[in-house]
Order: sequence, then C-alpha cells, then structure tokens
Amino acid sequence: MLPGKIVSEKKEELTHVLDNCNIQVDNPVSLLNQDTSRHFLQKSNPKDKYKLFMKATLLEQIACDYERAEEEHKRMKEGIQHQRSVSDRLNSSLFVCLFVFLHFFFLHMIDIINIVVHLISGCLSMKLRLRNWRRKWRPSRGCRV
Repeated sequence: MLPGKIVSEKKEELTHVLDNCNIQVDNPVSLLNQDTSRHFLQKSNPKDKYKLFMKATLLEQIACDYERAEEEHKRMKEGIQHQRSVSDRLNSSLFVCLFVFLHFFFLHMIDIINIVVHLISGCLSMKLRLRNWRRKWRPSRGCRV
C-alpha cells in the first residue's frame, strides 16, 4: 500500500478499522499529541480539565446513558401502572357484565319455569275436564245401544 493512496471511501470500512484498533474518535485524549496536551494542561482552568477528564474516561457518556436508562425506566413504570389501571377497569366491567347476564338469565329461567308450570297445570286441568266429560257422556252400563 502506498502512502497517501485512498483505499476506500465507505463508512462501514472506516468504522470497522476504528473498532478493530479501538480508536475513539470522539475522545479528545486519543488524538492529542504531547505538545498540545502540555499546552492544555498549563493554560486551561479546572472546569475545562474536568470536562476533558469526563470525556476521556467516557464518564460523560456513561452519565448520559444512565440518565436515558432512568427516563426509560420511569416511562416503562408509568406504562405498567396505566396497563394495570386499564386491566382493573376491564376486570370490573367484566364482573358487571357477568352479573347482568346472570341476572337476566335467572329472570328468564323463572319465566320459563312459570310457563312450564302453567302448561302442566293446564294439561292436568284438561285431563280432569276430559275425564269428567267422559264420565258425564259415557253411557250407563246397564243400557244397551
């Protein structure tokens, strides 16, 4: 390979090389040379040094990831509470529906039982009337027709 020759222009290959060589492009310490770092340490204030430390040790990224994880956890917790309240409402609605169904079912069963009782009593009264009619219109035994 010749120096200065372009090997590839694909982002995937660059990402692959950075990952394999463990080069952190967003880490300012990985690209500082000795003169620049000496100048930075002499001329910077403690606040800038702390920012550099946070970036170089990736603590800044970890803090951001932790905050996002907390927000996600809070959002998921709220979602679970919402789902529980919806579930409770559905369970209570289901109970009410079951109660109403059983109420009407038993009311109709009572109506059906009353109808059957009336039919049976009507059949019995018809049977008694028929028996009385036969007795009334049956010819006497002594008479021959």
